[in-house]
Amino acid sequence: MEQVQPLKPESEQQPEWLKPALWFRVLVSVCATMYFLAVIIWLLPSSRFRDLLATNLIRPVFNQTGLWQGFAVYCPNPRQKNVHVSALVTFADGSTALWDFPRLERMPVLERAQKERIRKVSTDYVFWSDYKWLCPDTCKYIARQYAHDGKIPVTVTLLGHWSLIPPPEEGLGKPIPRDSNLTTIYVHHVKNEDITL
Repeated sequence: MEQVQPLKPESEQQPEWLKPALWFRVLVSVCATMYFLAVIIWLLPSSRFRDLLATNLIRPVFNQTGLWQGFAVYCPNPRQKNVHVSALVTFADGSTALWDFPRLERMPVLERAQKERIRKVSTDYVFWSDYKWLCPDTCKYIARQYAHDGKIPVTVTLLGHWSLIPPPEEGLGKPIPRDSNLTTIYVHHVKNEDITL
């Protein structure tokens, strides 16, 4: 009678080169733990300790890695404005063009998934005064989109369109108010180095 060998545990069945080294497993565990601690600190109610850590330590790392967390649309104090951003591009010949950040309500589902991050940059950052530092680079990006066929952009004006969101007891079941208010967010005078890479 033939004797059947018991199966080896799964960890022993893997080729040696597929097993992560101990130092790698420790590194991944430390990074995951640090990330979760940072998110917990980020989500704590405002205090001197939390604000000091979040502003000086966590925010720069989250911003550079794209790991930031934003909960501005949730309780206890959700945003009370519908916003979107566009740009008025003025050319050397006096003509103008209007450039819009992606508007998800005007896109098919697959395109929405592709453009969500840039839409989020415009409505969550560029529109708000706390993030004015993003405006010059945003304008340079927009200017480069139009710098072809002999057209030379001379100014890019970021425009904020907004309307107040009515409270649920007044607005539930009614159409969303149009963006009836217009604000100039930033005016950038385009330099030659802005449009050449």
